Amino acid sequence: MSSSQPPRLIIVTGVSGSGRASAMRVLEDLGFYCVDNLPVALAPNVAMLAAGRDPALKGVALGVDSRERLFFPQWPRVFVELDAAGIHPEVIFLDASDDVLARRYSESRRPHPMAASGATVAESIRAERLALAEMRERANRVIDTTTLTVHELREVVTAAV
Repeated sequence: MSSSQPPRLIIVTGVSGSGRASAMRVLEDLGFYCVDNLPVALAPNVAMLAAGRDPALKGVALGVDSRERLFFPQWPRVFVELDAAGIHPEVIFLDASDDVLARRYSESRRPHPMAASGATVAESIRAERLALAEMRERANRVIDTTTLTVHELREVVTAAV
C-alpha cells in the first residue's frame, strides 16, 4: 500500500456467533491491520492513519458487531466520509442459521450481546438481525457459516479477499 493510494478497507460484521473473530484472525494472518470493536466514528481516521505506514500492509480490517448498535446510525455518514477520501470499504457479512447461533451461544455460555434484561437468545438473535439489516444489504459478500468449520471459514475468507 503506497502513500498515494488509499488503503484497502474491509469491514467484517455479522450476527454474533457467526465467526467474526475467526474471520478477523484470518485477515490479520493475511497481512491486514485489524481493529475489532472500534467505534464507527473512528473508522475514517484509522483507515487514513494506516495509509502509507507500512508497505507490506495489505489494508485495514475493522470488526464491527452489534455492540456498536448505538453507532449504527452513523454508518451512512461514515461511508460518505470514506468515499470522499477515496476509500471504498468492502463489507463482509457473516451469518448462520438461528438454530446454529443458539447452539453456539449455549456451548459458549456467554450472554448474547443484544440480550436485553430477560430476553431469550432467540429474541436477541432476532433483534440483532434487525439492527444489522442495513449492513447486510450493503455487504459485498455474505458468508453463511452454518456448516463451516473454522478451517473452511479460513479458506472462504482467504478466497474472498
